[in-house]
Amino acid sequence: MKTNRMISRFIIFLIFYFLLLSNTFSQYLSNPSFEGPPLHDYPPPGWQMCGEFSTPDTQPESVFQPPSDGMSYLGMTCRSPDAWAPNTWEDVQAQFLIPLSVDSCYRFQIDLSYEDEVLFYNMLPAVAKFYGTDEYCEKKDLLWESPPIDLEEWVTYEFTIHPQEFDYEYLIIETYYALAYTHWGYVLYDNIIIEPYPSVDLGNDTTITICEDGYYLIHAGSGFAGYLWQDGSTDSTYLADTTGLYWVEVTTPDGCTAIDSIFITIEEYIEMESETSDSLMICEGQEVEIWVDIINGLEPYSYEWLGLTDTLSLIIVSPDTTTLYYVEIADACGDTIIDSLLVIVLPLPVFDLGPDTTICGGDTLLLNPGGGYLAYHWQDGSTDS
Repeated sequence: MKTNRMISRFIIFLIFYFLLLSNTFSQYLSNPSFEGPPLHDYPPPGWQMCGEFSTPDTQPESVFQPPSDGMSYLGMTCRSPDAWAPNTWEDVQAQFLIPLSVDSCYRFQIDLSYEDEVLFYNMLPAVAKFYGTDEYCEKKDLLWESPPIDLEEWVTYEFTIHPQEFDYEYLIIETYYALAYTHWGYVLYDNIIIEPYPSVDLGNDTTITICEDGYYLIHAGSGFAGYLWQDGSTDSTYLADTTGLYWVEVTTPDGCTAIDSIFITIEEYIEMESETSDSLMICEGQEVEIWVDIINGLEPYSYEWLGLTDTLSLIIVSPDTTTLYYVEIADACGDTIIDSLLVIVLPLPVFDLGPDTTICGGDTLLLNPGGGYLAYHWQDGSTDS
């Protein structure tokens, strides 16, 4: 039975391992979410133990809190004087797929939680420590130490990393005592996210038209301690008025920098031209659409139809008499043009079939509205005059 369980766990391990390999691109760590088959005294795939008495756990195996991400997470303890390995604590190490460089900064996030009872041991809150190093299992630079982790729910913590003297090849995590004396403690770890820091985005390369003596405003974002543009200016924004490549370097309060650039093509402003619907003929009482199209200039356009309240490029009118309509168009640069179009109103035909009359059965009466009309249509469908 024991052999069968070991085989089953090994198969699960292989499944998790190959899933990890298929999802390592764009990551700094091969297993940032501590995915692996739940096992006591074994770290998740991609993580190794450094301490002599380090026996981290891939949970949920003896702890059954749901993960904050994926299907599993890491649990590590620190021990009291009455432990099998008195006054010791646990750690794990992972090698970065891409070393964290001394000329870069990074934002680090991790979810942490607390468990007060593990395998019948009563646990007190502990702290999590994170180290960066260029040597295997050598805890050189302390990157961050958490406050005492005492909430039995996942909390996301964030800090920044700025290697100063050497590239970080490895990340080491350890669970350590939160109190002044040694004690049993346990911390849960899940969902590491590492990304370059800071991030600045000037947007995609663009082609624009600006007004005479105008400019395109480039915004580098807020919250940075310093800005340096390609011409040496130091504002958070830049006024671009010629075609070219523009770049900015931003600096955070803790001395981290990032650079981004944008190429802006500025096209010459061309005065507006308008085109309206042709002059129209309608019969008295009918409605008709009239419109104006604009080319060149600079959007957005505004429309004012003289004598009307309409402000769109297409309107519906129903004049009683032949009317010349004027529209004034203004563009974003304040330039204006006026155009017009004529709506001809044709009067309705006037004819008379005579007074109502009475005839005897068998007699006929000739009705004639008169000549000169294009078409006739009687109540029975006939079409003679």
